[in-house]
Amino acid sequence: MNRYSWWKYLIIAVALFIGLIYTLPNFFGEAPAVQLSSGKATVKLNAEAVAKVESALKDGGVKADFVEFDGGSVRARFKDTDTQLKAKDLLVKAFNPDPADPHYKAFYRALAERKLPFLSHVGYEFSLIGKDQSVGDPD
Repeated sequence: MNRYSWWKYLIIAVALFIGLIYTLPNFFGEAPAVQLSSGKATVKLNAEAVAKVESALKDGGVKADFVEFDGGSVRARFKDTDTQLKAKDLLVKAFNPDPADPHYKAFYRALAERKLPFLSHVGYEFSLIGKDQSVGDPD
């Protein structure tokens, strides 16, 4: 009879469960986003920048899916890449009146994964190692 010990079946079940947890971000898809961050060490972004980002996008006629403050940066997500590119240009003009001396960097992440809160505490909310970075930071 080909019967294994119960603990060997348990190890297989635990390995399958952990594998399922790490593959879940792949099922949620990706979305175009623009992230605004400080271009200089002396300049800091705060939560008030969210309102300024929202007003700059509204003035430019661009609608974001959501805008959030994430520690030291502001992130906005959009429906398509055309809107993403237009939003990046609007944010650069709104936050950097002098292009020769930029205080803030707005770079678009071609595909910003939708975060899963239950994986974020271990640092694996972006578990796609081989993601395409060909249209990452244009600077």
